[in-house]
Amino acid sequence: MAGRERQDIYRRSLRKHAHDLIALGYQELRAEDFSRNEEPEITRRLVRVMREITERDSSPPWMAQYSIQPESTLDVPGKRAKELPRVDIEVERVVHGIRPRFRFEAKRLSKNHKVGLYLGTDGLGCFTSGKYPLTHPEAGMLGYVQNQDEETWAEKIKEALRKSPARYSVTDDGQWRQHSITSRFKYTYCSKHSCSGREEDITVFHTLLRFCA
Repeated sequence: MAGRERQDIYRRSLRKHAHDLIALGYQELRAEDFSRNEEPEITRRLVRVMREITERDSSPPWMAQYSIQPESTLDVPGKRAKELPRVDIEVERVVHGIRPRFRFEAKRLSKNHKVGLYLGTDGLGCFTSGKYPLTHPEAGMLGYVQNQDEETWAEKIKEALRKSPARYSVTDDGQWRQHSITSRFKYTYCSKHSCSGREEDITVFHTLLRFCA
């Protein structure tokens, strides 16, 4: 098997397994208990449960191939240690050679945390600006829904991207659409964006998780 073909297989399995791990962790949380929590606390609890799941004797063999890191510091050439960006969740596939990593940025979606923050410089913009370096042209956004419902927020995000494609670096063929990565999630979508400093466009997978009381 050629090296490029092997890398593509690793990337596809990483994408699915990363979302499976998010889903399994989320299913073990009492989501309604986090209806007022800040994003970092929700993310820490989610990652803690994800790690616990991978370490159980009953965990499936594929989980041994992955390492899960919360608030992972990303190495960016030319930046001092205190300037290095920190991504919310990083799932790394443990293989020989270069290890593909799937990175998630998480944002709250609530009365005081609107679509502009989710899509802004500290949300989706972390990927489109090149602030977060990527091992391959895929990334993930997690929307923590704390009021209304997933469908409502999905429509709001879709409309914002439709109205301002240039602002959010949406490519001509990259409009928001529903996408199935794992059957464990109903509300996963994808969009495609140009990315500063990269020749190839990036595909971002958006998953909306309900944390309403």
